[in-house]
Amino acid sequence: DAFFVLRPGSAAPAAPLTHEAMALTTPETTIFANFVLNFAALPGWVERLAEGYPEISQTISPVAKLIADGYGPECALIGTWPKGAMFPAPLFAVQVKNPESKLVSQIPGASVQSIGNMKVQLIPSTYTSIAAAQNERFLLVGTDPQRVADSLETHSKTLQESPLFRDARNAYRNSNEAFCFIDARTVFERTYGSLLPGIQMSAAILPSLSNQIDVSKLPKPETIGQHLQPI
Repeated sequence: DAFFVLRPGSAAPAAPLTHEAMALTTPETTIFANFVLNFAALPGWVERLAEGYPEISQTISPVAKLIADGYGPECALIGTWPKGAMFPAPLFAVQVKNPESKLVSQIPGASVQSIGNMKVQLIPSTYTSIAAAQNERFLLVGTDPQRVADSLETHSKTLQESPLFRDARNAYRNSNEAFCFIDARTVFERTYGSLLPGIQMSAAILPSLSNQIDVSKLPKPETIGQHLQPI
């Protein structure tokens, strides 16, 4: 299926996809979204926002200019969901336009950890750990420092070498502003597989649940997953 979105009066796209972000993937990548964002328009957006909130301009404007001058327009959202993990390990990547820009090194309170050949910035956060690293091509942000460092290393094979990606190659090559690939089987099996033990335990604790669901007849994740094709 092809989906077309009409945006009347919208600005021209910042630039077409170069597909460089594919180098950050592996054949096991579960979710890969590649898109362009017009970072050059960010300072103007902050200026308009500052008209109503003058205090914002002093703190955000320098950061907005740093981002506009140093990064974009290509971005990627990458997720790999290993078997046995509760959630996929998400990664957000932004193309580096000016290697002299070091956004993550200017974050207050961040510490540095050496992982292999990479320097990873650990950013304090209330809810989860945030790790960021940058090389000459991409700034990468994620929740797993090891995965952030590994993703910036050169991979011998990428998602393009996966048999599941075969039918998506033409759409991927021809996409100019956005592209998304989802391994539907893996997403379903990991999600349903993590919920199934909870449903079975609930049925044991709440006998009334058996009046609505025959837990013994719930299929195994792979029984349904084998019929799901990538999106």
